[in-house]
Amino acid sequence: MTISLPWIDKTFDQVIPYIGDFQSVFTQIQKLNPSSASALDNDIKNTLALPSGGAITATSADVPASNDFEYTLSFTITNEVMNFPFAAGAGLTASSRSMPRYTLRRASPAA
Repeated sequence: MTISLPWIDKTFDQVIPYIGDFQSVFTQIQKLNPSSASALDNDIKNTLALPSGGAITATSADVPASNDFEYTLSFTITNEVMNFPFAAGAGLTASSRSMPRYTLRRASPAA
């Protein structure tokens, strides 16, 4: 999240200001120390300190008894206009011929 994006010379967290909110929730989940699968499920749904506008809900695939956990983490944010002046930032060289693409993917859970 600290690499500058070409064309605007800003980092991801400067362009998407609520990334820190996601990181905060994931850090809390990593620090949980439940005694059972149902305790983990309860902790995730009920004890996390979510940022303002944040919500976490279990999906229909959330079956703690089978060690299957699936949640939706969502944030309600205000759509603000962000004005970034053009700036040739890191990753853009004179030999670049195409617009760089950034793809964020969620890793699949380990089987």
